[in-house]
Amino acid sequence: MRNLWLGLLIGFAGIAGCYANPVFTAEVDGRQVSLVDGGAAVSPDGRYAYWGSADGWIVKSDLQNRSQVTKAHIGERVGAPSVSSDGRWVLVVDPRSRGLKLLDADLQLVLGYPAPQAPAKGAACIPVARDAPARKSFVIGCAGSPDLWEISYDPNAGPIFDGLVHDYRNGEAISRPGFLGIRRTLLDIPMDDLFLESGSPYVLGLARLKDDSVEVVNLDIRRRVAPLALSGEPHPGAAVAFQSKGTRMIAMPHGTKAVVSVIDIQSWRTTRVLNTPAPGVLLWSHPSSAYIWVSTPVDSAGKSTLTFVDKNTLAYAGATQELTGTVDHITFSHAGKYAVVRLSGRDNLRRVYDAYTLRQVATVPIDP
Repeated sequence: MRNLWLGLLIGFAGIAGCYANPVFTAEVDGRQVSLVDGGAAVSPDGRYAYWGSADGWIVKSDLQNRSQVTKAHIGERVGAPSVSSDGRWVLVVDPRSRGLKLLDADLQLVLGYPAPQAPAKGAACIPVARDAPARKSFVIGCAGSPDLWEISYDPNAGPIFDGLVHDYRNGEAISRPGFLGIRRTLLDIPMDDLFLESGSPYVLGLARLKDDSVEVVNLDIRRRVAPLALSGEPHPGAAVAFQSKGTRMIAMPHGTKAVVSVIDIQSWRTTRVLNTPAPGVLLWSHPSSAYIWVSTPVDSAGKSTLTFVDKNTLAYAGATQELTGTVDHITFSHAGKYAVVRLSGRDNLRRVYDAYTLRQVATVPIDP
């Protein structure tokens, strides 16, 4: 995908005009670069977007002025970076070293980090980074690795003490600076398919060596605190967190069962099980949306469905949307007013929905 489409990222004012032409074409030395079609990381104010490219570049674009601001070459194919909640830091996975590079908002290199511990000697371990706004940190995991990282970008972050310390105030261990330092959580059971509950200290992951149980890790105390007994190949990486009548909940789909488990994060108990049209659904949402969007895999006839769950009643709402092709991704506008449903298939369509009324407002063909 060479072109950045403004309508995918901001408020969709003048939808027809936005989609008639691309906003800008990313270029390096007069040569177009191919932006990775995996979404962009957007600055907290919604003005800037950071894209990875198949050519190894990170490209910063100004959505207000519809222009390219700057770029930085990282390696080979680079995916979408993570942007800190204060807008000052950009964390990128270096595909060559499998390490991480921390850039400032102008894409100048600040620090480099090694690759997390691999799951086995000689095995590849490509880290995945997520921003945790409430903690002012990045959380980094690696599929099948027992090594879970947290990098704080809070200038007032406390010191890091590695290993067992009885009382750090008595000087029993040598500390490292907490700001931009690596705070490691070493687990006895490797986890993958990680889910970060951004409003709390919890990370959920699938422990494949423990009968595919879902384990809950508390980043504050750096250890596992609860197992979740969920059958049918639970998929924590596709979970969504939401508020339901003042209670923080997590909805998690299953790979082989046509259900979604709704879990209360205070007790870690399953409070509701929602039946879905098919197994292997994916979930999508936005903090300002009243709904969880549920997409099914494509069936033998090339059809899929999109349904909606009311976050307060935990019941289905609105009409089921029957679609042609697979729902590859759903992107919400910055304020959550609109949602773009990306469908794979012959027509390569984007359907634009009003996320409040659940009504489709546009259908957009976009060339790859």
